[in-house]
Amino acid sequence: MREVIRCALAVLTALLLLLAAPISPEPAAAQQNEDPPPPAAEEEQAATEAEDEEEAAAEEGEEAAAAEEAGDEGGEQAAEAEEEEEEEVPEGVRRRRPRTADQEREYKQRKTREDPFLNPPVDGDPVVDSGQYYDPASRLHNVVHPGISNYVVQDAGGAVVGQLTVSVELVSDPVLGDFIHMRQRSDHEQPQETDIWLYAETLKPRRKQVVIQLPTVSNPPPASTDGESDGGVVEVQPLYHDTKRLDVDYLFDRLVIRHRAGAVTTLRRLRMMPFSYDIDELLLLVRQLKFREASWPFEALICDPAHERHLALRIEQPQRVENVLSADAQYTDCYELAVRLGEQELTYWVQRLPPCKLVKLSDGVYTYTLSAYME
Repeated sequence: MREVIRCALAVLTALLLLLAAPISPEPAAAQQNEDPPPPAAEEEQAATEAEDEEEAAAEEGEEAAAAEEAGDEGGEQAAEAEEEEEEEVPEGVRRRRPRTADQEREYKQRKTREDPFLNPPVDGDPVVDSGQYYDPASRLHNVVHPGISNYVVQDAGGAVVGQLTVSVELVSDPVLGDFIHMRQRSDHEQPQETDIWLYAETLKPRRKQVVIQLPTVSNPPPASTDGESDGGVVEVQPLYHDTKRLDVDYLFDRLVIRHRAGAVTTLRRLRMMPFSYDIDELLLLVRQLKFREASWPFEALICDPAHERHLALRIEQPQRVENVLSADAQYTDCYELAVRLGEQELTYWVQRLPPCKLVKLSDGVYTYTLSAYME
Protein backbone atom coordinates (compact mmCIF):
# COMPACT_ATOMS: atom_id res chain seq x y z
CA MET A 1 0.00 0.00 0.00
CA ARG A 2 2.79 2.35 0.90
CA GLU A 3 4.53 1.62 -2.38
CA VAL A 4 1.36 2.48 -4.34
CA ILE A 5 1.07 5.80 -2.53
CA ARG A 6 4.71 6.65 -3.24
CA CYS A 7 4.27 5.87 -6.93
CA ALA A 8 1.18 8.08 -7.10
CA LEU A 9 3.03 10.98 -5.44
CA ALA A 10 5.93 10.64 -7.87
CA VAL A 11 3.56 10.73 -10.84
CA LEU A 12 1.81 13.84 -9.52
CA THR A 13 5.13 15.56 -8.94
CA ALA A 14 6.23 14.85 -12.50
CA LEU A 15 2.98 16.23 -13.88
CA LEU A 16 3.29 19.39 -11.82
CA LEU A 17 6.81 19.94 -13.08
CA LEU A 18 5.75 19.58 -16.69
CA LEU A 19 2.92 22.04 -16.22
CA ALA A 20 5.16 24.60 -14.53
CA ALA A 21 7.95 24.56 -17.23
CA PRO A 22 7.84 27.60 -19.77
CA ILE A 23 7.01 26.84 -23.36
CA SER A 24 9.24 28.53 -26.03
CA PRO A 25 7.53 28.66 -29.42
CA GLU A 26 10.61 29.47 -31.54
CA PRO A 27 13.76 28.04 -29.89
CA ALA A 28 15.64 27.82 -33.18
CA ALA A 29 15.12 31.55 -34.02
CA ALA A 30 16.26 32.58 -30.52
CA GLN A 31 19.41 30.55 -30.90
CA GLN A 32 20.08 32.22 -34.25
CA ASN A 33 19.67 35.73 -32.75
CA GLU A 34 22.12 34.93 -29.95
CA ASP A 35 24.88 33.98 -32.39
CA PRO A 36 27.68 36.66 -32.74
CA PRO A 37 27.71 38.82 -35.88
CA PRO A 38 30.16 38.10 -38.66
CA PRO A 39 33.60 39.85 -38.64
CA ALA A 40 32.71 42.27 -41.44
CA ALA A 41 29.73 43.62 -39.51
CA GLU A 42 31.95 44.20 -36.43
CA GLU A 43 34.45 46.33 -38.44
CA GLU A 44 31.66 48.45 -39.94
CA GLN A 45 30.16 49.02 -36.47
CA ALA A 46 33.58 50.07 -34.97
CA ALA A 47 34.20 52.54 -37.82
CA THR A 48 30.77 54.06 -37.33
CA GLU A 49 31.38 54.47 -33.58
CA ALA A 50 34.81 56.17 -34.17
CA GLU A 51 33.22 58.67 -36.58
CA ASP A 52 30.52 59.46 -34.05
CA GLU A 53 33.16 60.06 -31.33
CA GLU A 54 35.18 62.44 -33.56
CA GLU A 55 32.06 64.44 -34.39
CA ALA A 56 31.13 64.66 -30.69
CA ALA A 57 34.66 65.83 -29.73
CA ALA A 58 34.58 68.54 -32.41
CA GLU A 59 31.22 69.76 -31.17
CA GLU A 60 32.50 69.86 -27.56
CA GLY A 61 35.57 71.90 -28.63
CA GLU A 62 33.40 74.46 -30.38
CA GLU A 63 31.12 74.72 -27.33
CA ALA A 64 34.15 75.18 -24.98
CA ALA A 65 35.57 77.96 -27.15
CA ALA A 66 32.23 79.74 -27.22
CA ALA A 67 31.88 79.35 -23.44
CA GLU A 68 35.41 80.76 -22.91
CA GLU A 69 34.63 83.83 -24.97
CA ALA A 70 31.42 84.36 -23.08
CA GLY A 71 33.28 83.86 -19.78
CA ASP A 72 35.82 86.58 -20.61
CA GLU A 73 33.02 89.01 -21.19
CA GLY A 74 31.00 88.08 -18.14
CA GLY A 75 33.91 87.36 -15.74
CA GLU A 76 34.13 90.91 -14.51
CA GLN A 77 30.39 91.08 -14.04
CA ALA A 78 30.44 87.85 -11.99
CA ALA A 79 33.31 89.15 -9.82
CA GLU A 80 31.44 92.39 -9.21
CA ALA A 81 28.35 90.41 -8.30
CA GLU A 82 30.33 88.30 -5.80
CA GLU A 83 31.82 91.43 -4.24
CA GLU A 84 28.36 92.91 -3.88
CA GLU A 85 27.17 89.73 -2.20
CA GLU A 86 30.10 89.77 0.29
CA GLU A 87 29.15 92.81 2.29
CA GLU A 88 30.88 93.88 5.48
CA VAL A 89 29.18 92.43 8.51
CA PRO A 90 28.60 95.10 11.19
CA GLU A 91 29.67 94.54 14.77
CA GLY A 92 27.26 92.45 16.82
CA VAL A 93 25.71 90.76 13.77
CA ARG A 94 26.43 87.12 13.16
CA ARG A 95 28.33 86.41 9.95
CA ARG A 96 26.59 84.44 7.23
CA ARG A 97 27.94 80.98 6.54
CA PRO A 98 30.39 81.03 3.57
CA ARG A 99 29.19 79.28 0.49
CA THR A 100 32.58 78.08 -0.77
CA ALA A 101 35.96 77.15 0.69
CA ASP A 102 37.58 80.15 -1.05
CA GLN A 103 35.23 82.54 0.76
CA GLU A 104 36.07 80.96 4.10
CA ARG A 105 39.82 81.13 3.38
CA GLU A 106 39.60 84.79 2.32
CA TYR A 107 37.64 85.66 5.46
CA LYS A 108 40.20 84.00 7.75
CA GLN A 109 43.14 85.66 6.00
CA ARG A 110 41.53 89.08 6.29
CA LYS A 111 40.76 88.62 9.97
CA THR A 112 44.36 87.49 10.56
CA ARG A 113 45.73 90.62 8.89
CA GLU A 114 43.42 92.82 10.97
CA ASP A 115 44.25 91.12 14.28
CA PRO A 116 46.37 93.57 16.36
CA PHE A 117 47.87 90.70 18.38
CA LEU A 118 49.12 88.74 15.38
CA ASN A 119 50.19 91.88 13.50
CA PRO A 120 50.99 94.63 16.00
CA PRO A 121 51.41 98.16 14.65
CA VAL A 122 54.91 99.53 14.11
CA ASP A 123 55.83 103.13 14.92
CA GLY A 124 58.01 104.67 12.24
CA ASP A 125 58.59 103.90 8.59
CA PRO A 126 60.48 100.61 8.15
CA VAL A 127 61.65 99.72 4.65
CA VAL A 128 59.90 96.39 4.27
CA ASP A 129 61.10 95.90 0.69
CA SER A 130 64.75 95.73 1.78
CA GLY A 131 66.47 92.48 2.69
CA GLN A 132 68.30 94.32 5.47
CA TYR A 133 65.01 94.80 7.29
CA TYR A 134 64.38 91.06 7.54
CA ASP A 135 67.90 89.88 8.37
CA PRO A 136 69.65 92.33 10.71
CA ALA A 137 71.36 89.52 12.63
CA SER A 138 73.85 88.98 9.78
CA ARG A 139 75.18 92.51 10.37
CA LEU A 140 75.92 92.04 14.07
CA HIS A 141 78.89 90.49 15.85
CA ASN A 142 78.04 87.80 18.39
CA VAL A 143 81.36 88.25 20.23
CA VAL A 144 80.57 90.37 23.29
CA HIS A 145 83.16 92.24 25.39
CA PRO A 146 82.20 92.04 29.09
CA GLY A 147 82.78 95.13 31.18
CA ILE A 148 81.30 97.88 33.35
CA SER A 149 80.68 101.39 31.99
CA ASN A 150 79.90 104.43 34.13
CA TYR A 151 78.29 107.50 32.55
CA VAL A 152 77.68 111.05 33.71
CA VAL A 153 74.16 112.26 32.85
CA GLN A 154 73.70 115.92 31.88
CA ASP A 155 70.61 117.84 30.87
CA ALA A 156 70.30 120.23 27.92
CA GLY A 157 71.90 123.03 29.95
CA GLY A 158 74.97 120.96 30.83
CA ALA A 159 74.10 120.45 34.50
CA VAL A 160 74.86 117.02 35.97
CA VAL A 161 71.60 115.36 36.99
CA GLY A 162 72.70 111.80 37.76
CA GLN A 163 74.66 108.73 36.75
CA LEU A 164 74.15 105.63 34.66
CA THR A 165 75.96 102.32 35.13
CA VAL A 166 75.86 99.58 32.49
CA SER A 167 77.42 96.17 33.11
CA VAL A 168 77.73 93.28 30.65
CA GLU A 169 78.75 89.77 31.66
CA LEU A 170 78.66 86.31 30.11
CA VAL A 171 76.73 83.59 31.92
CA SER A 172 77.06 79.91 31.05
CA ASP A 173 74.29 77.43 31.86
CA PRO A 174 74.92 73.68 31.42
CA VAL A 175 71.35 73.12 30.21
CA LEU A 176 70.26 76.33 28.48
CA GLY A 177 73.63 77.36 27.05
CA ASP A 178 75.44 80.72 27.08
CA PHE A 179 73.68 83.96 27.96
CA ILE A 180 74.50 87.65 28.25
CA HIS A 181 73.42 89.36 31.43
CA MET A 182 73.08 93.10 31.01
CA ARG A 183 72.29 95.38 33.98
CA GLN A 184 71.55 99.11 33.94
CA ARG A 185 71.25 101.35 36.98
CA SER A 186 70.19 104.99 36.70
CA ASP A 187 69.11 107.71 39.15
CA HIS A 188 68.62 110.85 37.06
CA GLU A 189 64.82 110.61 36.86
CA GLN A 190 63.69 107.85 39.18
CA PRO A 191 66.00 105.23 40.66
CA GLN A 192 65.68 102.35 38.24
CA GLU A 193 67.39 99.01 37.79
CA THR A 194 66.99 96.92 34.65
CA ASP A 195 68.21 93.34 34.19
CA ILE A 196 67.94 91.65 30.82
CA TRP A 197 69.18 88.23 29.73
CA LEU A 198 70.06 87.67 26.06
CA TYR A 199 70.99 84.62 24.02
CA ALA A 200 74.74 84.91 23.39
CA GLU A 201 74.58 83.57 19.83
CA THR A 202 71.69 85.66 18.45
CA LEU A 203 71.44 88.59 20.94
CA LYS A 204 67.71 87.90 21.17
CA PRO A 205 66.09 88.62 24.56
CA ARG A 206 65.10 85.79 26.86
CA ARG A 207 63.91 87.54 30.03
CA LYS A 208 63.78 91.05 31.47
CA GLN A 209 63.09 92.59 34.85
CA VAL A 210 62.69 96.32 35.57
CA VAL A 211 62.36 97.74 39.10
CA ILE A 212 61.44 101.42 39.48
CA GLN A 213 61.40 103.11 42.86
CA LEU A 214 58.45 105.45 43.37
CA PRO A 215 59.06 108.65 45.37
CA THR A 216 57.05 109.54 48.47
CA VAL A 217 57.42 112.99 50.09
CA SER A 218 58.88 112.86 53.59
CA ASN A 219 57.24 114.58 56.55
CA PRO A 220 57.80 118.38 56.57
CA PRO A 221 60.17 119.80 59.20
CA PRO A 222 58.56 120.82 62.52
CA ALA A 223 57.51 124.46 62.89
CA SER A 224 59.58 126.81 65.07
CA THR A 225 58.35 126.98 68.68
CA ASP A 226 59.54 130.54 69.38
CA GLY A 227 57.51 132.02 66.53
CA GLU A 228 60.59 133.29 64.69
CA SER A 229 61.62 132.22 61.22
CA ASP A 230 65.12 132.12 59.86
CA GLY A 231 63.84 133.09 56.38
CA GLY A 232 65.61 130.16 54.71
CA VAL A 233 64.12 127.71 52.22
CA VAL A 234 63.82 124.18 53.54
CA GLU A 235 64.25 121.57 50.79
CA VAL A 236 62.09 118.49 51.24
CA GLN A 237 63.89 115.37 49.99
CA PRO A 238 61.73 112.57 48.60
CA LEU A 239 61.97 109.12 50.08
CA TYR A 240 61.69 105.95 48.00
CA HIS A 241 59.72 103.22 49.72
CA ASP A 242 57.35 101.88 47.06
CA THR A 243 58.45 100.12 43.90
CA LYS A 244 56.93 99.35 40.54
CA ARG A 245 58.09 96.23 38.75
CA LEU A 246 57.96 94.96 35.19
CA ASP A 247 58.65 91.30 34.36
CA VAL A 248 58.86 90.17 30.75
CA ASP A 249 59.28 86.57 29.57
CA TYR A 250 60.14 85.90 25.92
CA LEU A 251 59.02 82.57 24.47
CA PHE A 252 59.62 82.23 20.74
CA ASP A 253 57.53 85.07 19.25
CA ARG A 254 55.36 85.64 22.33
CA LEU A 255 55.82 87.99 25.27
CA VAL A 256 54.23 87.61 28.67
CA ILE A 257 54.26 91.01 30.41
CA ARG A 258 53.53 91.39 34.12
CA HIS A 259 53.11 94.83 35.66
CA ARG A 260 53.38 94.80 39.44
CA ALA A 261 52.51 97.89 41.49
CA GLY A 262 51.98 97.20 45.17
CA ALA A 263 49.43 94.43 45.56
CA VAL A 264 48.10 94.81 42.00
CA THR A 265 49.47 92.65 39.17
CA THR A 266 48.30 92.87 35.57
CA LEU A 267 49.12 90.30 32.91
CA ARG A 268 49.37 91.15 29.22
CA ARG A 269 50.49 89.26 26.15
CA LEU A 270 52.13 90.60 23.02
CA ARG A 271 53.48 89.11 19.82
CA MET A 272 57.11 89.87 19.01
CA MET A 273 57.74 90.59 15.35
CA PRO A 274 60.47 88.60 13.56
CA PHE A 275 64.04 89.89 13.90
CA SER A 276 63.17 92.17 16.81
CA TYR A 277 65.27 93.22 19.77
CA ASP A 278 64.41 94.62 23.17
CA ILE A 279 64.61 98.36 23.69
CA ASP A 280 66.86 98.01 26.75
CA GLU A 281 69.59 96.18 24.80
CA LEU A 282 70.08 99.07 22.38
CA LEU A 283 73.18 100.26 24.29
CA LEU A 284 74.79 96.89 23.54
CA LEU A 285 73.35 96.53 20.05
CA VAL A 286 75.16 99.58 18.66
CA ARG A 287 78.47 98.18 19.93
CA GLN A 288 77.92 94.89 18.06
CA LEU A 289 77.51 96.41 14.60
CA LYS A 290 79.85 95.23 11.84
CA PHE A 291 80.98 98.72 10.94
CA ARG A 292 83.38 97.64 8.18
CA GLU A 293 81.31 94.83 6.69
CA ALA A 294 77.68 95.85 7.08
CA SER A 295 75.67 97.53 4.35
CA TRP A 296 73.84 100.66 5.37
CA PRO A 297 71.38 101.71 6.56
CA PHE A 298 70.95 99.10 9.28
CA GLU A 299 67.26 98.44 9.96
CA ALA A 300 65.45 96.30 12.50
CA LEU A 301 62.51 96.35 14.91
CA ILE A 302 62.69 97.26 18.59
CA CYS A 303 60.15 95.87 21.05
CA ASP A 304 59.04 98.12 23.92
CA PRO A 305 57.17 95.87 26.37
CA ALA A 306 56.49 98.66 28.90
CA HIS A 307 54.34 100.49 26.35
CA GLU A 308 53.34 97.33 24.42
CA ARG A 309 54.52 98.56 21.04
CA HIS A 310 57.13 98.02 18.32
CA LEU A 311 59.45 100.75 17.01
CA ALA A 312 61.29 100.88 13.71
CA LEU A 313 65.06 101.21 14.12
CA ARG A 314 67.17 102.80 11.39
CA ILE A 315 70.92 103.52 11.67
CA GLU A 316 72.54 105.50 8.90
CA GLN A 317 76.08 104.90 7.66
CA PRO A 318 78.49 105.89 10.45
CA GLN A 319 80.80 108.86 10.16
CA ARG A 320 84.41 108.74 11.36
CA VAL A 321 85.01 111.29 14.11
CA GLU A 322 88.33 111.92 15.86
CA ASN A 323 89.13 113.09 19.40
CA VAL A 324 85.77 112.63 21.09
CA LEU A 325 86.17 113.83 24.67
CA SER A 326 84.88 111.61 27.46
CA ALA A 327 84.19 112.58 31.06
CA ASP A 328 87.53 111.15 32.23
CA ALA A 329 89.39 113.67 30.03
CA GLN A 330 90.39 111.18 27.34
CA TYR A 331 90.12 111.55 23.58
CA THR A 332 88.87 108.61 21.51
CA ASP A 333 88.42 108.05 17.78
CA CYS A 334 84.81 107.02 17.26
CA TYR A 335 82.07 106.18 14.80
CA GLU A 336 79.23 108.68 14.95
CA LEU A 337 75.88 106.97 14.45
CA ALA A 338 72.70 108.82 13.51
CA VAL A 339 69.89 106.66 14.88
CA ARG A 340 66.16 106.97 14.35
CA LEU A 341 64.00 105.01 16.79
CA GLY A 342 60.35 105.41 15.89
CA GLU A 343 59.96 109.20 15.82
CA GLN A 344 62.93 109.87 18.13
CA GLU A 345 66.35 111.00 16.91
CA LEU A 346 69.46 109.79 18.79
CA THR A 347 73.22 110.05 18.30
CA TYR A 348 75.79 107.49 19.46
CA TRP A 349 79.57 107.70 19.52
CA VAL A 350 81.17 104.23 19.52
CA GLN A 351 84.89 103.54 19.79
CA ARG A 352 86.40 102.28 16.53
CA LEU A 353 88.71 99.67 18.06
CA PRO A 354 87.74 96.80 20.38
CA PRO A 355 86.19 96.64 22.91
CA CYS A 356 84.08 99.23 21.01
CA LYS A 357 83.08 101.21 24.07
CA LEU A 358 80.06 103.48 23.92
CA VAL A 359 81.78 106.81 24.59
CA LYS A 360 78.82 109.14 24.34
CA LEU A 361 75.07 109.17 23.78
CA SER A 362 72.56 111.95 23.20
CA ASP A 363 68.78 111.47 23.02
CA GLY A 364 67.81 115.12 22.70
CA VAL A 365 66.96 115.46 26.40
CA TYR A 366 69.97 114.03 28.22
CA THR A 367 73.60 113.48 27.28
CA TYR A 368 75.44 110.43 28.64
CA THR A 369 79.24 110.70 28.68
CA LEU A 370 81.57 107.84 29.61
CA SER A 371 83.44 108.53 32.85
CA ALA A 372 85.00 105.10 33.56
CA TYR A 373 85.26 101.70 31.93
CA MET A 374 86.40 98.48 33.61
CA GLU A 375 86.85 95.18 31.79
